[in-house]
Amino acid sequence: MAPELLTTGEDRGMVMMTSRSLTLALTLAWLVGLAGHLQAAPQYRYYTTGQGDGSMAVAINDNNQALVNFNDRAYLWTLSGGLTDLGDLGGGKSFGYDINNLGQIVGESYINATTKRAFLWESGNMQNLGLQAGGTDSMAGSINNLGQVLGYTVYGDDWVPFIWTQAGGLQPLDLVGGLAFKIKDDGRMVGTKNNHAWLWTAPGPGQDLGTLPGFSYAEASDINQSGQVVGWAGNNPENHYFPCRALSWTQGGGLQDLGTPGGPDARALAINKDGLIAGWADYNLEGFTAGCLWTPGGDKLNLNTLVVNPPAGKIGDGIAINAQGVIVGQMGGGGAAYMLVPTIVPPTANPAVLDLLLFQ
Repeated sequence: MAPELLTTGEDRGMVMMTSRSLTLALTLAWLVGLAGHLQAAPQYRYYTTGQGDGSMAVAINDNNQALVNFNDRAYLWTLSGGLTDLGDLGGGKSFGYDINNLGQIVGESYINATTKRAFLWESGNMQNLGLQAGGTDSMAGSINNLGQVLGYTVYGDDWVPFIWTQAGGLQPLDLVGGLAFKIKDDGRMVGTKNNHAWLWTAPGPGQDLGTLPGFSYAEASDINQSGQVVGWAGNNPENHYFPCRALSWTQGGGLQDLGTPGGPDARALAINKDGLIAGWADYNLEGFTAGCLWTPGGDKLNLNTLVVNPPAGKIGDGIAINAQGVIVGQMGGGGAAYMLVPTIVPPTANPAVLDLLLFQ
């Protein structure tokens, strides 16, 4: 918003700002001057669901609606509205995995004591998405803002992918032996195939992104609007692929090790449109592991050092990050679900001006 100007006459040759406009201008100048610093070292305010240990926030959309799993139930979580139990398909259990900007949620729910089905939840209704012929179970792992659902039908030890839409229902998806974990609005998907990180721009063989030197396995966890892919590379499947390293891939730069703040292991789990990457990392050789934020400038930041209201316990895995930089995850040691919201407190301490500048 442009400052309001008052002229006092051409003979005086000067322009004066109103008091209100001067406050606006000073605050805007302060924010602009601080922007570079905030990119390197943002600050966050910590929130939790209140459910306690074992709850985990696994996804968040750009409207700050988060998805939480706790005690075999999936919940929608907002700071203003609290928790909403998504229900189940009759078997008493549900697990959510992704939420889009329309508030649509996908996951899996039991239909009886042993059998699971992929679901789509919207506005209080949980829909059974079914499964492909001959399968025993199904799950839905990702949904984009067009309502396209990426899921799998289970055949023994094999997972066979599908795409579900409201118009077309459940359709086979041929990824030529690959597993995709995330689908974007333009149809790009990322995952793993042949023990390498993989990118698909359409059904078919896709693109091999490789793995990091010295590692036998890699998977891609997320991709942003610019086409930057993040994930991790690991060894030793018997030990959950440890040791492991966080990775990033771009068309121009190829596969890169994101590094760690000091320890041996790290995994990148999510990336937003600005290139902020959330995950976890070791911070020393003794295995101190905590939530990590990688910035486009190359910083590797311990989430515990960025919180203005530090909680009891350690902030663990950063599992998802939205366009506003809001991060959700789980406290260390299997603790509680958390949400970290970026915060800016200018020295003028004028909330009305802040609201006008930031939200209008």
